[in-house]
Amino acid sequence: MLQTKAKQKGLELSDELVAFVLARSARGLPNLLAVLDQLDAASWHEKRRITIPFVKQVMRW
Repeated sequence: MLQTKAKQKGLELSDELVAFVLARSARGLPNLLAVLDQLDAASWHEKRRITIPFVKQVMRW
């Protein structure tokens, strides 16, 4: 589901990255979509791809 929503936003998330996010965030769909929105905005603002190190930095995990 997370990868589908990411693709709708034009983002490519690896299976490893999705597993990383799922292991560290609350499992409800609204929460996952909020995480995705936050990562999307941060990657656009910083002109960076969404990687595990980037997710750790943005989400402070």
